[in-house]
Amino acid sequence: MNAVKRAIIPIFIPHLACPHRCVFCDQTTISGSIGCPSSMQVKETIERYLETIPKGRLIEVAFFGGSFTGIPTKQQEGLLSVAQNYLRIGKIHNIRVSTRPDYIDKARLELLTNFGVNIIEIGVQSLDDSVLAKSGRGHSKEQSIYACQLIKEQGFQLGIQLMPGLPGSNDESDMDTVLNVIELRPDFCRVYPTLVIKGTLLHRMYNQGKYRPMSLEQGINRVKRVTAALYIKEIPVIRIGLHPSKQLEDALLGGPYHPAFGDLIKGRMFYDLQRLGIIGLSGSVRIISGNPLDIAAIKGFKKINIVRLQNEFNLKFKIVSNEKISRDSIEISSNNGKMCRYDLLQLFRYQYN
Repeated sequence: MNAVKRAIIPIFIPHLACPHRCVFCDQTTISGSIGCPSSMQVKETIERYLETIPKGRLIEVAFFGGSFTGIPTKQQEGLLSVAQNYLRIGKIHNIRVSTRPDYIDKARLELLTNFGVNIIEIGVQSLDDSVLAKSGRGHSKEQSIYACQLIKEQGFQLGIQLMPGLPGSNDESDMDTVLNVIELRPDFCRVYPTLVIKGTLLHRMYNQGKYRPMSLEQGINRVKRVTAALYIKEIPVIRIGLHPSKQLEDALLGGPYHPAFGDLIKGRMFYDLQRLGIIGLSGSVRIISGNPLDIAAIKGFKKINIVRLQNEFNLKFKIVSNEKISRDSIEISSNNGKMCRYDLLQLFRYQYN
């Protein structure tokens, strides 16, 4: 798919407005180390990024932080007015904010509309009331559904953030959440498996034996299923796993973290796809071909897919790049001349429908 490449100008807003302490959030560190930027700082950040962004990109100013619509109205207006000025003169194309379900109502959405905001991300995390309560979210499934529906009704693009592996969750509850999310028809999703970070309530629960994080393998399998369900319904997943950083890695105590977690998920999907093709194709597999942009995922992280498939099926094969093959697809040919094609959509429907 030849989508226009996006360029994000990030503006980080601390959780000044958030009265809750979610178990996974180190609120003290966030609010204590990051001050809310001034209008001048927002302007300087936008100008700095605009100098480096290549032409032809879809440029978006994104206010990150999780509770933008909960900060004082005057503060919202001051921050948004700067971005709106760049929107009016055509130097940026979108304005996005991130917030909580319980900080969405018609008045707040009207303010965002007036300042040109067209994308809203909601930290839904789970749509299981028991999981939300155990995670200290401070809102219900019903509030999340209402917020998402209202955002769509008011004409905004809707993004939903999910956190598989929260306290009280399991494979079934996380899949129930994603099936409910699909019914809300978001424009995109992010999937962040739950991690144990120093200084959080989850850290205390972990030390007390009240919470056991997913292993890396468990996280890969669960997030793969969540992502596949969204893929089947053509809902883009624009991020899988937290952005790697030294600060995160130094504070990490447990959970399915990997600096290339999204690559591991995509690689595992292609492993499943190749395995399905090898089983379904009689004769020894000689060549597995894919789109050049998928070759890394077909091989797997550090070529793990090649090693696993060769060991499991006792065969040798080549992986070949072929621009004529569609993205998310493979072509498998055997020594006896037989050939078949498979794509991820076929795989997901076979596995999960």
